[in-house]
Amino acid sequence: MDQLDEEQIYNVKIRYQHKGAPAKIKKDGNGFKVSFVDKQRAITPGQAAVIYKDKKLIGGGWIVV
Repeated sequence: MDQLDEEQIYNVKIRYQHKGAPAKIKKDGNGFKVSFVDKQRAITPGQAAVIYKDKKLIGGGWIVV
């Protein structure tokens, strides 16, 4: 995610069946902080977070708290 636009709204999926939800992504030390526009239920450490811009996959990682 070399060209991350911290003002852009991305679609982030937090589990396989999740439809995705709008969120902002900011660099945070060696990782990234995801801030969802609306509260999300059951975000759990160890799950994957997958980030899309439109339908293009741009990145992902493991959720830690």
